[in-house]
Amino acid sequence: MKKNGIFSVLLTVIVLATLSVPVAAVVCVELTATGGCDTVHLSWTDTGADHYNVYRGTTSGGPYVMIGSVTTNSYDDSAAITGTTYYYVVREGDTTGSELCQSNEISASIASCVPEFPTLALPVMIIIGFLGAVLFIGRTRNN
Repeated sequence: MKKNGIFSVLLTVIVLATLSVPVAAVVCVELTATGGCDTVHLSWTDTGADHYNVYRGTTSGGPYVMIGSVTTNSYDDSAAITGTTYYYVVREGDTTGSELCQSNEISASIASCVPEFPTLALPVMIIIGFLGAVLFIGRTRNN
């Protein structure tokens, strides 16, 4: 009889421990990120959730700070700082405001965005400018 009592207690403890695992530990959406010029674009699988809360941190594994809440399956982080690596997660939300589950963590950063100058245009412009100056000087000397 004691064996059944201990078994019941152990089974109850195992079931309660299993039920107490936070739901946010379940990966429900697949998150992807693309670092662009002046923004990080995040997108994820649409699961039909009421809304999605977007979180960002500077350390892998968190802590994260909520930076937005959207009803679509994408978000543009335009407040990201160039050269900083960020770690993002997205959490599904329901109509009561509860978060149901969390995406995978993804890292992204914004590279330094320097406008590219056309490589051929610069030498051509220098040559044209030089020839123009030579012709102008030649005309003024002839007159």
